[in-house]
Amino acid sequence: MRRDSSDSPFDSSLIPTQREVEVWDKDKDGPCCTATSFRPDLTSPPGTKWNIDCVQIFAEDFVKYHTQYEHHTAAVRLAFSTHLRKQLRNDYTKMCAKGNLEAEAAYAARSKHANRQQRKRTLFRRRYEMALGYEELKPHAAMLQEFGVDGMSSDESEQEDKHNKVHYHVLIKPWRSPQVTPWLRAFDAVYFRSRINSTGGNTRGAFPHMRMIGPRVSSARGAVPGLLLNAYSPSWLVQLGPY
Repeated sequence: MRRDSSDSPFDSSLIPTQREVEVWDKDKDGPCCTATSFRPDLTSPPGTKWNIDCVQIFAEDFVKYHTQYEHHTAAVRLAFSTHLRKQLRNDYTKMCAKGNLEAEAAYAARSKHANRQQRKRTLFRRRYEMALGYEELKPHAAMLQEFGVDGMSSDESEQEDKHNKVHYHVLIKPWRSPQVTPWLRAFDAVYFRSRINSTGGNTRGAFPHMRMIGPRVSSARGAVPGLLLNAYSPSWLVQLGPY
């Protein structure tokens, strides 16, 4: 990333914005960057769609110039993923903490977005595990998979009380049918019930955060394509053009 050492500053032009990462679609836009203009998202873990693409771009370029590794591309990907997670992101965090207010604000915004996306991935995984783990829910697993992570509602976190307790407000997806919400919450209800042991207490592990329902609307990427018609909001559908 055009740096001489781990203490060297990052080129801000090589740091993608939150919006760039959010709206990027590989099928439409192609690779997220190139080897000569390499732009990993340093506010997010290696497992995001953007960073997975970055890791692949790095690995392909690396083996091009180090042919002894041409049959070990997977190992190169793993090595760079580790470097991205442990070194580059740590260096970037340090840089943002050195009094550069603009960089600090940008980092805080991207970190907030990355945390929000991670909560969505956790929410989807939890629901999908319930669908696979209970016979009554198994018929719904395929449809849940069609919705995927992007079909889950995200949330905003706020510290609102004197104890700095974090509150999470659900962001409504304008494209999604209101009928989908109670269907998804059925998976959540099963999960919460699974966390209660035979004595009425909670099983081990962190309990899911509580999400508050309200009128806030998500401004994130567009609708998940290819779902059944009744998965989409009628009011959203009428706003679409003929194509």
